[in-house]
Amino acid sequence: MKKKIEITLLIERSKFTRLDVLPFVPIYIGLLFWMNVINAEEDVIPSISLLVLIFIHCLIFLIGNWSHAMKSIIAYKSVSLKKKLELNDLEQYSAVKVKFKPKDR
Repeated sequence: MKKKIEITLLIERSKFTRLDVLPFVPIYIGLLFWMNVINAEEDVIPSISLLVLIFIHCLIFLIGNWSHAMKSIIAYKSVSLKKKLELNDLEQYSAVKVKFKPKDR
């Protein structure tokens, strides 16, 4: 069985634009605003929501560290190899993702 190789160049995202950081910042800000200003600790729902959010955030962080495929999605921007690259262009890429697929018949 012949295999097809798919190569993707990856550019590392900055720490604040990673998908395990950026979506959570406004959610944490909104939730803490809800807990401290609007609700003033009268309800248990914001506290439970905070615990669930922390659990989901930790889970996404750990999945990104356990799986190379997920880390390439969370921590990197992918660039396809459709155009011709110069040697100087390769300096901006920090990683390469290589995927083996069965060749279509």
